[in-house]
Amino acid sequence: MQIFGVVDWEFTYEAPPELSYAPPWWLLIEKPEYWPNGIGDWTKVVDCHLKTFLKVMRDCEDRAIQQGRLKEDQRLSGHMGQSWENGDLWIIFAFDTIYWHKIDTRLFGPTESPEGAWKERLDFLDEEGRDEMEKLVARKLKEMRSRVLAWDLDKYIVDFR
Repeated sequence: MQIFGVVDWEFTYEAPPELSYAPPWWLLIEKPEYWPNGIGDWTKVVDCHLKTFLKVMRDCEDRAIQQGRLKEDQRLSGHMGQSWENGDLWIIFAFDTIYWHKIDTRLFGPTESPEGAWKERLDFLDEEGRDEMEKLVARKLKEMRSRVLAWDLDKYIVDFR
């Protein structure tokens, strides 16, 4: 028996291809929710670095297209730039923090504070929805303590229902 290779599955997951349209979260090394001067400052700093990153990426894509290794419709740089401009990237970056600071008000209007907005949004749920949410939270807290890992997603969904 000989080992021919090792596969690191740590960051492997299945997701819609549109997730690859977001600029890389590691561009500033520090995630937005941990940026010392807040998300607004992070946004200003990443904007400058992202322009440089996208220019270099376009140059690399151009060379790959010229060499026949990439097709024009396979470029990511345009999608990444658009994701930054229209705000779609916030769905990828630090979703929880970014959701309450950037997306929630865009979708549901102003709130007293981003930190407490979730309490205001509970009113959007009917009684059945609130009950289902309580069950989900209780189940997730129990799973967090036991650290159960579900390998069979279909079985997990059936068991949940």
